[in-house]
Amino acid sequence: SGASILSSTTRADGFVIVPADSEGLPPAAEVEVYLYDE
Repeated sequence: SGASILSSTTRADGFVIVPADSEGLPPAAEVEVYLYDE
């Protein structure tokens, strides 16, 4: 649900962007990480 996604992001240090048409990324895929400011 939307509430559980929001709860997870409040505990995260950052995020990655996965294309909307993707089913995910393969193991060990290189991604760009966007860190939240401290």
